[in-house]
Amino acid sequence: MKVSHAIARNTPLWVWHDGWWPAVAVEELSGTNETMLVVRLEHGVSVPASVTDVEPRNPALGGTDKPAERGRAPKVDTSCLAERSDRKAPKVKKRMLER
Repeated sequence: MKVSHAIARNTPLWVWHDGWWPAVAVEELSGTNETMLVVRLEHGVSVPASVTDVEPRNPALGGTDKPAERGRAPKVDTSCLAERSDRKAPKVKKRMLER
């Protein structure tokens, strides 16, 4: 079944992108290897989203139907911050930005 038949235009959705964001379905994207939608986030920006990253939303519930947070790996290596770590934090060079 095509996604456009399963998710109608303007259907309220939750979209996962490092957290759940309220959105509405705009249209199905074609020409991609996975099933994708264009969604418009509540603040007005439209973005592509995989159907695996959307969940139904009921606006009447005021956000209480937000799905549970997904487990996520840190975007940076924080292993050097652990107690008694043998690893040293990387050296960082600072420089002034030109004005």
